[in-house]
Amino acid sequence: MYENALKSSGYDEKLKYTPPNFNKKRPRRRKITWFNPPFSCNVATNIGREFLRILSKNFPLKHRYHKIFNRNTVKISYSCLPNMSSIIKSHNNKVLATSQKIDVAESDASTCNCRKSAACPLEGKCLTKSIIYQATISSNNKNSQKFRYIGLTEGTFKSRYNGHLQSIRHEKHETATELSKKYWEIKRGGNEPYIAWKIVKQVDTYSRTPDLLRRRLEGIKHFLVDEKSC
Repeated sequence: MYENALKSSGYDEKLKYTPPNFNKKRPRRRKITWFNPPFSCNVATNIGREFLRILSKNFPLKHRYHKIFNRNTVKISYSCLPNMSSIIKSHNNKVLATSQKIDVAESDASTCNCRKSAACPLEGKCLTKSIIYQATISSNNKNSQKFRYIGLTEGTFKSRYNGHLQSIRHEKHETATELSKKYWEIKRGGNEPYIAWKIVKQVDTYSRTPDLLRRRLEGIKHFLVDEKSC
C-alpha cells in the first residue's frame, strides 16, 4: 500500500523492513570500591602494593567473594590531607568570620522598637537588657509629692514596661506592684498621675552563685535606701 502510494507520486524507492536487534547488551558501569589511605612522607611501606597483595591472598580465584573483592573491583588511591598550616589558617578564618558576624549583628541591633520614637519611655533605649530602673510618679497637682519606684529586670525594659502598663491601665491589677498601687491611689484622689522612667544602672545577668547574688541584692538595697520609694 505504501509502495503504491510512492509510485503514484512518482517515486521509485522500495521500502525495506529491518527488524530491531534485541540481543544488544546494555553497557553496565563496573562497581568499584576505593581505598584511600592518607599520604605521608614518613611512611616507608608501599601501602598500595601491600594492600593489593593482601586482597589477592584473602580472596583467591575460587573464593566465594572473589567476584566482589578482586583487583578489578577494588582500587587504591592516596588521599592528600591539608598540612598543619592550612588547618590553622582555615580555623582562624572561620573563628574571625563568626566574630565579625556577631559584631555586625550587635552593632545593627536596635535599642528601640517603638512606633514613635518620641513616645519611647526611655528615650530610645527601651530594649536595653539587665537594668535597674526608676519610675518617678507625680500628678497634675503642683502641691503633690513625687514618689520614686525602683525595679529591676533581666530581660528588655520594654517587656517589663508592658507589665507595668497592664497594672496601671486595668484597676483589677492594682495590687500587682507598689507602683500600680500608688498610681490608682492618686487617680482615686481626683488627680491625673504621670510616670517618668529612667535607667539607674545596667548590671550583669542573673547568676545562681550565692555570693554574687547577695552583692547584687545589696546594691539594689542601696538604691532603695538612697531614693524615696513607695
